[in-house]
Amino acid sequence: MTTGIPFCSMDYQSFAEPLQKIVSDCKDKRQIFIVGSSLGGNALANILAEPAFDTGDINASVLINPALNLEEVMLNLNKSLKGFYAKRFCLNFKSNMHWSNSYEILKTEYNKTGHNFDKFWNDAKTIYDLEAGMIKAHLGQDHAKA
Repeated sequence: MTTGIPFCSMDYQSFAEPLQKIVSDCKDKRQIFIVGSSLGGNALANILAEPAFDTGDINASVLINPALNLEEVMLNLNKSLKGFYAKRFCLNFKSNMHWSNSYEILKTEYNKTGHNFDKFWNDAKTIYDLEAGMIKAHLGQDHAKA
């Protein structure tokens, strides 16, 4: 399916109608599985979330590395299950950092600001804590609250 029309990533609705037509034409002939990758994953997520889009005939969908609004995703993670996922994500991130040279580089750069990296690292419970600590160390207190 191709088109000569210029595409904007915010215009996912232009894919909804052709996708609905494909689903409608195929639903009685075979199972329907839809895959969206990167920007296509973003478009697919938005299409499937539309109340007007009939997902009843789709057997499954997969989003691979969708280009989603990561800030919104992290805000939702912080709200879900009293922040369990955000805390787990932070623990995994910190654990993985220890296995790479990135940890030592981060520590060296952070300590150059005159702040205590070990205290900052151990006190951080979410990715937002890590982000705010880095901003505070490099840009000052005012920017960490922005």
